[in-house]
Amino acid sequence: MRKMTVLFLAAVLALAAVGCNAGYTKEKIAGRLAADKNITQIAWAPNDSMVAYIVREGTEIGQVYRWKVGDKAGTSVDTTAVAVTGFTWSPDSRYFLIHSEADGVMASRIVDAASLAEDKPVITSNSAPVWSPDSTRLAYSYDKSFYETEWSFIEILKSGEEAAAVLWRANNLKYRVDAWDQTGNIGYTETDARGQAVRKTTRDIRPSLAGVHLGDTRAEVEAVLGTDYQEVFSEETGHFPEQVYRLDYPDGNRVYIGKASEAVLEINVTAPDAATNLGVKVGDAAATALPVYREAGYREPESIHGGLLPGVFRVEGGAAMFLVFADRDSPDIRPDARIERIILTYPEMMDDSF
Repeated sequence: MRKMTVLFLAAVLALAAVGCNAGYTKEKIAGRLAADKNITQIAWAPNDSMVAYIVREGTEIGQVYRWKVGDKAGTSVDTTAVAVTGFTWSPDSRYFLIHSEADGVMASRIVDAASLAEDKPVITSNSAPVWSPDSTRLAYSYDKSFYETEWSFIEILKSGEEAAAVLWRANNLKYRVDAWDQTGNIGYTETDARGQAVRKTTRDIRPSLAGVHLGDTRAEVEAVLGTDYQEVFSEETGHFPEQVYRLDYPDGNRVYIGKASEAVLEINVTAPDAATNLGVKVGDAAATALPVYREAGYREPESIHGGLLPGVFRVEGGAAMFLVFADRDSPDIRPDARIERIILTYPEMMDDSF
């Protein structure tokens, strides 16, 4: 009996020793961080498994740390926290962004929370990027000046990719991304040249025409439209940024593919059954087709050559959906005018900029 009691007490003492040497709980870590006046910008992961924070050294410069629940101390992240304004965790707690801001421009580093490795690229934006609900994409907005013209962009960066894709762009508006909700809506603020701000939503989609998207490969085009086409190569680029292959289908579908990029630059269709991703088709009347885009919030932009462009809609991807009506000589589109052609392209291919 005495032997069993001794063994029991030894086991209890061993467990107590393990408990003393074990890592910290969330509550203990939170208490330690809150008690240290040199620690700031404390941000817990959504699943409460770890926390990011800054240890200040003086008034300006500090060091970013990440502390996992269960560890005895935080681990330094290999970056200097100059002007760090905060952190944004991905919903799945796998990544966090380190935000630094100077002169109204935010730089956000993407850090793998487990390995502390930094992903490329560093995102430059006018507000904190927002994560998609599934943690695979980041949406953000930024402003840039080209040849004395101010442009604003909304871009989407996919995890693992270094190049972002343009979602929206405009030269007479200002964008600011605010949120990305569970249903897939990206909330943003749009401000016009008069300073009027409107809250809007958009989605990370790629407009299509005849089932083909800008940026698709030849194989993707053939998977949708087939291989029954006549190919014409043009050495003259015209308004295209590179030499192109033109794929002419007998039913009236035409696709332009860049020689260097190997990506679709324009889709131009007259086939009656060719529809846009919103269901507008060749042959539809203006009274039916135009409200589909206007009431969905798509904007008919102003041309750099002057005047609005009726029937041309600024769509996702920095692209233009052009509904070409039969009575183009009329200054206005009559309600009974029929679509004779639809073109999905980029503004610069139309010798325009919007």
